[in-house]
Amino acid sequence: MKDAKSKVNGNGDGLSVQDIIKSYDEIWGKSREEETSLGWKYDQGRLHKTILKNLKYHDKKEKVKILEVGCGKGDLTEKLAGMFSDTFALDISTTGVANTLDRTKGKVNLVITDATRLPFKSNFFDIIICSEVIEHIPEKKKVILEFNRIMCKGGALILTTPNPYSIRGYCANIVGKLRNFQEEEQQIINELIIPKTFTKDLTNFFYIKQTKGLVFNLPFMEQIGHFPRSIQQILLFSNRISNSIEERDKFQRWAQYLCFYCIKK
Repeated sequence: MKDAKSKVNGNGDGLSVQDIIKSYDEIWGKSREEETSLGWKYDQGRLHKTILKNLKYHDKKEKVKILEVGCGKGDLTEKLAGMFSDTFALDISTTGVANTLDRTKGKVNLVITDATRLPFKSNFFDIIICSEVIEHIPEKKKVILEFNRIMCKGGALILTTPNPYSIRGYCANIVGKLRNFQEEEQQIINELIIPKTFTKDLTNFFYIKQTKGLVFNLPFMEQIGHFPRSIQQILLFSNRISNSIEERDKFQRWAQYLCFYCIKK
């Protein structure tokens, strides 16, 4: 495990680097049972399925170098390690990286660092995955510049982020204004990306081949077996409707998450 220490660049009035790392160490130090809500487990599963589906465009038998930025506890990293022989992953949390190391059994090259100063040489990676991470980073443009630097020409960037224009996004913004966030919460949550601004920054270096809206489904579908049969039928009917909505381009803007599939210029 490599330790590439660097500072997290904030806007000057947030938490210190040590405080941020401590916060994420606490998050990734929780057991799998208590670490997250049922709804997020379901959403995360949907995101990972879409990311893995995008990887079908790449020949996994070739010597492909792939990097996951923000590996957390290694849920997605474990899957990538089974698909690619040359997999890298990083996180700012020592605890998260340690958990990922344990889960991947040494099959992944792991680095402790933040995304604004990546300790890799230029034109090194063929694929970069950054899922539900960039919205937590104040200096998003620096992250995009680093992705551009370390990626080979024609390489693929798969990036997901919450959609502030979704129904849940609007609700979160309202709640955020009403609640008196603690400084620690505010630093971790940071600001949601505004898609128009973000896509403009992306297109300076990448062709956006696909933007897909994800998650219209009910968050408790994975526990459907615990409901009475009559409720199961209602949930299954609702799920079929939500799945059909997800496939329609005109509804993408209302999705809970956005997934960008990009190719470096």
